[in-house]
Amino acid sequence: MRWIIAPILLLALLKPAWGEQPAARQPEELRAFFASREVLARIPFAPGSAQLGPKGRRAVQDILPRLQSLDFRAKLLRIEGSGDPEAGEEGLTLAMMRAKAVSDYLRGVLAEFDLMTLTGQVASKASAQVVGSKSHVDLAIYDNLLNIHSAEIEQTIIR
Repeated sequence: MRWIIAPILLLALLKPAWGEQPAARQPEELRAFFASREVLARIPFAPGSAQLGPKGRRAVQDILPRLQSLDFRAKLLRIEGSGDPEAGEEGLTLAMMRAKAVSDYLRGVLAEFDLMTLTGQVASKASAQVVGSKSHVDLAIYDNLLNIHSAEIEQTIIR
């Protein structure tokens, strides 16, 4: 009986969010969101390491005034870890560990950093050759066009 009721309840919760934004508009909003990306800093890491070293801590310290002045209702902070495409799944794990190291450091020096998103990525081998080193974390801000922090749980599932 539960397996019948659970999907019905889930659909009932999601239905109001479906009516809010037409599906045709969603890709346009996503494109605008990603187009608003501004990299505030590129935090270096030693190859194969997820430990935030002195250079990385200095890079974070250099942008603290800018981070403190951000309006988090209007901007979204993403900590975007990068990993080596040659490393496969371990590269993705390393990318996330790097993002977490920067997040932990930020939380240690600034108490109000609960409104950030961590991501990890491993580029394709071809794009890694064009972009260069993948031993870094980008601190990037985006316009909060999708209203991420104030969205209700039903909207967040859809977004």
